[in-house]
Amino acid sequence: MKIGIDCQCLQNHSKNRGIGKYTREFIENLAKKNLYILLFVNSYHEYEIIKDIAKKFKNVEIKFLFCNLNKFFFDSCDLNSINRILKCTYELEVNNYNLDHYLIPSFFEKSENYFIFESFEIDCPVSLIIYDFIPMEFKDYFLIHSDFKDKYYKKLNELQNFSYLLFISKSSYNYFKENFSNIKINYQIIYGDKEISIKHKKINPEKKYILSVVSNDSHKNLLNLIEAYNLLNVDLKNTYALYIVNNYIDDNIKKKINDLKIKNLKFFSNILDEQIDYLYENCSLYVQPSLQEGLSLTLIEVAKRGKKIACSNIPVFRELFQTQKFMFNPNDKKDIAKIIDDAIHSSDKLELNSDKYIWKNTINLFINKIISYKKNNIQIFPDYKEYFFNAAKKYIALEKSNLLKNIFFNNFNNEKSLPYKNIFVDLSHSINLNINTGIQRVTFNF
Repeated sequence: MKIGIDCQCLQNHSKNRGIGKYTREFIENLAKKNLYILLFVNSYHEYEIIKDIAKKFKNVEIKFLFCNLNKFFFDSCDLNSINRILKCTYELEVNNYNLDHYLIPSFFEKSENYFIFESFEIDCPVSLIIYDFIPMEFKDYFLIHSDFKDKYYKKLNELQNFSYLLFISKSSYNYFKENFSNIKINYQIIYGDKEISIKHKKINPEKKYILSVVSNDSHKNLLNLIEAYNLLNVDLKNTYALYIVNNYIDDNIKKKINDLKIKNLKFFSNILDEQIDYLYENCSLYVQPSLQEGLSLTLIEVAKRGKKIACSNIPVFRELFQTQKFMFNPNDKKDIAKIIDDAIHSSDKLELNSDKYIWKNTINLFINKIISYKKNNIQIFPDYKEYFFNAAKKYIALEKSNLLKNIFFNNFNNEKSLPYKNIFVDLSHSINLNINTGIQRVTFNF
């Protein structure tokens, strides 16, 4: 069986994000099944993150997509026509490999460099991994920019065009079922796992500490955690510092810390994975105060390390653990403080429902689903003109030419020096690419 995986969700710094970690480990564990796997990337960032997997497994290859018009500056263009050419380019490149199945790990990725289109036609079943619908649940935070909001809703409407959806938790599926009952589609809940790293890089903690790895996104609930820590009794705060791994401390958080005059609170920014592993391994208690999550690879990892955990009483965390003993109301700071106190003094721990959260089981669920599914022969874009496909073929041929190949790949390490300067697209006549090589200007006309 030949499986293609779109790896465009693995962009800048994505190794430290849940989607990036999930995708990498999913691919590695799928590769152990000795299936032929093609990893499609569209930038050097994605290639760097997965190149070690291709080296490790002989049955894994990396293929570059050629949807890179975003790398260029447009002097004059018809954007609608360019998008149609890029869609054809994407389809032609993927369909060229006669895949048995195509997997998109993150359909809702919002990066401007991410060329997953709302609709396209791939000549095999296509599945999507669905992590969550958090932007829908926190619209005032995530959907305030009209451009992303429009794209997000377009993609929601397109879910019904795919072969089936793979949910990483029952909670994510339940939200989908309750809010999108009009979409009838095959699905599978596949769960997930987080492998434990034994490579540690020591950080010298000043004292015992409570740990939380949490971003500034509103659903992560960082401010409530800080205020709850401040409510702990003085002896507890003097014994246990609060360590927060967060790559950017925004002004609201800084102001809150100053207003409360909190001591024994320390932030760690831009630290190595090995340093985070050390913090996990040596914390006295891990706290996850989220208002909502699709899953939580961090909680899975911390639980597998045998650490004490206090977390929000939300559906996905109730799904993760066998009891709700050390779960709190994330909107109630006093309750958060009380549960932290209870958990840190108790000899009991939250235990995973471990039979679900094993990569072997996740991969088997995925494989069994794709083997059983037969795609209907539908044409999502029957109105595509042969003209656009011909233009896309010419564009791919150009991108693959030795001249452009050398220019493009030799400049990957310094994208600011990419030689592409001008692109003029006028489909009523031709496609003209003007490439400034630094030595001379070369113009390709079709």
